[in-house]
Amino acid sequence: MKKRLVDVFYDFTPLCVFLIVGNIFASLYGYYFYWEQFLATPWYKWIFVPDCPLYDTLFIIAFLLIKRKHSNNLLNMIVFTNMLKYGLWTVVTIPLYSEFFLPPGYQSIVPLFGGITLTFSLASLNMLLVFLHSIMGLESFLILPFIKKWQAWEVAVTIGWLFVNDLFDYVYNTYPTAQLNYLARDSRIDVIMFQNLIVNTLFLVYFVMKRRQQWALDEPKYD
Repeated sequence: MKKRLVDVFYDFTPLCVFLIVGNIFASLYGYYFYWEQFLATPWYKWIFVPDCPLYDTLFIIAFLLIKRKHSNNLLNMIVFTNMLKYGLWTVVTIPLYSEFFLPPGYQSIVPLFGGITLTFSLASLNMLLVFLHSIMGLESFLILPFIKKWQAWEVAVTIGWLFVNDLFDYVYNTYPTAQLNYLARDSRIDVIMFQNLIVNTLFLVYFVMKRRQQWALDEPKYD
């Protein structure tokens, strides 16, 4: 059987370890980045706060399940859509609206050990975010080939989650650093909401097309 490129990432152990460890660090830093926002947000909305680190964490789970031959189709769909959406979203939106999501002069200070800290200025943090989230978007394609079924209820749950998450982000203020930048309402929010609406709709169209292809393949053939 011809080996696919994607299989290299699952079969080559050092690469697997690198991906898993990298996403663990990305998840931990992401939760650290959102820490103040967690404290400023009611607990029942926490699930909607850490978009990227949450899906980095779910990617690890989905990746390990696929490697162990226990792939979960719904989890794969959720991880693929959100890794791709938020990976690309950050690459495009943060550079365009960085002053909206992060206050001017913002610095991210990461404690290391022995009192040593690593400090990122706003400009360097933006470049770091773009780089890391471009990788996040690419990682989504390690999950896509393992979406084997396109059941209507799984499509509905996945697409519904995209819209619900945006509802909480931009109506109930759980978008990145919403509680910290003190901008109550801004016209740029409407532009970003429209961008997300387009992306969610494109995912819906793609899933419906895949569902129709599956119907065509599953239909009984009569001579």
